[in-house]
Amino acid sequence: MSDDKELYHLMANPWKINKIKRKQESYINREFINLLKKKYPSHIIEDSNIDIIFENLEESLIELTRTNLINNFVNNIIESVINER
Repeated sequence: MSDDKELYHLMANPWKINKIKRKQESYINREFINLLKKKYPSHIIEDSNIDIIFENLEESLIELTRTNLINNFVNNIIESVINER
């Protein structure tokens, strides 16, 4: 029943759901910046730098994910070959 109620509400006012999501993202962004400022107190980190920080972070995470996937794949193959003996 609650799913139907949420669907009806979304149909009537789709911007409210998006507004809530934007508020949550904004809160997460502020918290992330605050954590960075605490972690790196010697650096000047402005709230306006969040887009640049996230862009660089995403690029790094993509590269790390690729590297980890490849390493896990190779390690699994090596382990599989060793276990077959």
